Amino acid sequence: MPMRDLRVHIGPAFRFVLILMPVALAHLSVVSSCAHGSGGDSVAVPRPVAYPRPVLYDAVYRSSSGLPCGFEVNASAEVCDDVANVSRPGADAVWADIGYPAYGAVLRCTFTPVDDAGRRVVADNRVERMAMNLGDNAAAQTDVSSPAGYTGIILTSLGATITPLQFLSVGDRWVVSGALEMPAAVTSIDSVRPMIEAVKADMIHALANLE
Repeated sequence: MPMRDLRVHIGPAFRFVLILMPVALAHLSVVSSCAHGSGGDSVAVPRPVAYPRPVLYDAVYRSSSGLPCGFEVNASAEVCDDVANVSRPGADAVWADIGYPAYGAVLRCTFTPVDDAGRRVVADNRVERMAMNLGDNAAAQTDVSSPAGYTGIILTSLGATITPLQFLSVGDRWVVSGALEMPAAVTSIDSVRPMIEAVKADMIHALANLE
């Protein structure tokens, strides 16, 4: 018995249908995805907000003759001219404002001379102030110490606040503390997060090199 030829003979019309089928399926897929994004039970997911990339100061540092403890500042920052003189008789503390004009921010620093009897009191007062500045916001803590024996922390607020960055470092002769004031961080902290992180890097450098 001769074997049957099982090959399917495709006519010209059916070949045309096979050619068009992938194109039609692709079209239906696009239409389907558009329909899901525009109505029905699907939920639209908003795109993340994009912010302009800020120009950050270079990580180059310099010392300032008016600041104690060998405190180094970013070379592009501006140290206020009326920094109190540490050698002034009877001076209880040294205050310094370090401006970051490109960031719209000022780092307000306090250098308080201490001895064994008063060190704990001053440090506790600064910790209390830091907590008040944070309010209800959580914060990330970074520990920093220097070879000269200073031990300190940097608090970075995770929520909106005018003082998104604070620091405290305690040594034998000085308690060094401060806060970054940045008005823009009150309404849109995510938009200024790169600048906050840049100042934080400056603070890590400063505290790690206190003398």
